[in-house]
Amino acid sequence: MNRRLFLSFFPLAALAALTGCKPDEPAKPSGGADAVQVTSTPAVAGAVKISFIPKNTGNPYFDGIADGMKEACKELGCEVNVTGPAQAEPTAQISFIKDEVQRGAKVIVLAANSPDALNATLDEARAKGVKIVTVDSDLTGNEGHRDVGVFATDFSKFGEFLLDLIGAQIGYEGKFAILSATTDAPN
Repeated sequence: MNRRLFLSFFPLAALAALTGCKPDEPAKPSGGADAVQVTSTPAVAGAVKISFIPKNTGNPYFDGIADGMKEACKELGCEVNVTGPAQAEPTAQISFIKDEVQRGAKVIVLAANSPDALNATLDEARAKGVKIVTVDSDLTGNEGHRDVGVFATDFSKFGEFLLDLIGAQIGYEGKFAILSATTDAPN
């Protein structure tokens, strides 16, 4: 199993359990894409519509997750749309969440740019029956605003591991910098 498919397996397994995706339905081509849509799988009659909203578009890390989701959705018979903001800013995902709810998404998979800036919008989506799944970064301290959080690692231990790894590589002497998508990013 390749890395992309593996990374997408757990979130999509959670989605399948939440929404009842069926793997044996025939696919037919989807309609046109609008200006903010990045990619999507072909529509399947009666398929669960899933939207993936990464922190920002054009980021190879999130492109890999999206590619894996598309592969897994082909197997599960779900329809996936990938869309998101160009910049990873705390409130940049709000309009995309609202747009995807209007387009009929039943599940929104989100790599949150902020642990709290999206909460009211997520609550509105959930009130309309949309399931919210966080990946890559959670709504730390605000987990009640999502249905499922799926993460490949325990971030509290991962940071310590990375510091030890960097330290070993530089002989525990010298300076280094840490780059993050945003200062508000939960991870």
